[in-house]
Formats: sequence, C-alpha cells, structure tokens
Amino acid sequence: MHFGFSYIGLIFLALLFVPNLFWTKHLPQGYETYAKNENKVLLILERVGEVLVSALVLIFSDFNPHGLDFRLLWLVGAALAMLLYEIYWVRYFKSKKTMADFYRSLLRIPVAGATLPVAAVLLIASYGQNPILFGAGVILGVGHIGIHLGHKRELEKSGTPTVLETARLRLRVALHNEMVQFISGQTDEILAAAYREMLQGALDHPEQWNWYAIWMMEEKSGKHVGDLCFKGLNPDGSVEIGYGILEDFWGRGYATEAVRAAVEWALQQPGVTRVEAETEPENAASQRVLAKCGFLPTGTLGKEGPRFVRLP
Repeated sequence: MHFGFSYIGLIFLALLFVPNLFWTKHLPQGYETYAKNENKVLLILERVGEVLVSALVLIFSDFNPHGLDFRLLWLVGAALAMLLYEIYWVRYFKSKKTMADFYRSLLRIPVAGATLPVAAVLLIASYGQNPILFGAGVILGVGHIGIHLGHKRELEKSGTPTVLETARLRLRVALHNEMVQFISGQTDEILAAAYREMLQGALDHPEQWNWYAIWMMEEKSGKHVGDLCFKGLNPDGSVEIGYGILEDFWGRGYATEAVRAAVEWALQQPGVTRVEAETEPENAASQRVLAKCGFLPTGTLGKEGPRFVRLP
C-alpha cells in the first residue's frame, strides 16, 4: 500500500455525494417516517463506514490506474457500478419521488442506491489491494445496505405511507414499528387497547393498511397534536372515522382541519361510498367538527352515541 492522492477516489466521492445533495431536497414522500425507525446499530455502522471510506479512498495512490493487467477489470467494474448508480438517480429524479420509486430495483439489483456505491468501494479496494478500505467498505455495506433493506421490508409490509398536508398540519399513516412504539408509550389502558386493535387490524389486512393504521396529526414543525383512524373498509363501501386531539391543542381548529382533509381523501379512494362517524351524546365539540366537515346526523345510535354520515 502506498500513501498518496487518489484522483479515482475523488471522482468516486463526487459521483457519490452530488446526487445525494440533490436528494436531500427531494426526499421521497414519507421517508422521515422510515428514518425514525432505523436500527441504531446499523446507523452507527453506516456513519463509521461513511467516514472511513471518504477518508481512505483519497489517501492511497494505489487506486489510480497503473498499467494494463487483469486487475484493471476491478476498476472497470467499479466504474460500471457508479455508472449504474447515476442511472438509478436519474430515474428517481424523473419519477414522482415516492418510496416505491426510491426502492425500485435496477437490473434486479435490490436497494440499488445503497448496493451500487458499496460494490464500487469494494472493487476499488480490490484493485488497489487495500484491505483497510475493503474492511471499511464492509462496515459501510452492513450499515447502509442493512438500513435500506429494512426500509424496503417496511414498505413491502405496509405500503407507501400516505401523507396529507393542510394549511397547518401534516397527516401521515404510521408504519408498523412506529405504531408499536406509540402504543407502548400510552398510559391510558383503554386507549392502548384501542390502538392495539388498530394495529392488529392493519397486520391482518396489510392491503388495507391505510384503513386500519393510526394516522398521526402533526404541526408542520413535527409536533404531535393528535391522531385519527379509519376502522376498515367495509364491503358496502362505508368507512368510519375516529379522531382525537391532545388537550394542549384544543380550541385551535385542528380537529376540523384534519378531519376535513382525511374525509376528502377517503371519498376519493376507489370503492368508498360514504364516511361515517359517531360521538358521545354530550360531546358537542366533536359534533360541531363533524358538522363543519359536512356530516349529517343519521338519526341512529351506535355503541358510543349518535351516528353521522358524510356522502360524496
């Protein structure tokens, strides 16, 4: 191994970092939700690997071409991997930038955005016969590829999380791990039991995840203000909505804003014929929210009290 500047390493880092700089301003919808669930050990390995690779790939001149021999094929392979990496990013930036777009395979390469640069690092290390960079690449690969494989599995389990934005709020469907964490933090056993029922419904009907999962209500700053849910899509096309706002945020119109957005979304979904709700008889505030969102009383009683319906 020989110390010295590697222009191959510099080119590699430029090809790696430039698309990622653009990506930070074009994150796929709902990516923050997945990021909250990242495995902490894998995250540490990823960060350590990134630092080591970024430094090591620049300080050994062995990575620069030095004559024609069979080992040059390793460098050609690394160049091909980075070419495919750039093609992957061009495809993503031209897409609708959803999580499904972000995790589409490229030439059957899974999580190509993570796999291809790691492969390039290992090939560059092999060309330069540098076990230190190779080890750093392995560390990076375990962390980086591991994290994104986890995201991909979460995506396949629950689908692309739906995110709705209003003037002041962001409504987003929680993923499995987030629901588990949310439920574990509940101190009210009645609420916790209701949330567990939602989670079980989502797990039992993964193709209808949005209709069973918890929808988190957040201010644009990310502060949690409440949640809502639907209670499954019934065969007759009806869905029932339930919602709650944390007491600190009462009186700000958040419930009306969130319910209106969620109901409008629901009525645009295939097969939905109406949205229903019910409130406790004495809950006048909740009934006002429903009235503002276009619900009409049905004249019938449910388990909790009077029922209301909103038609398209």
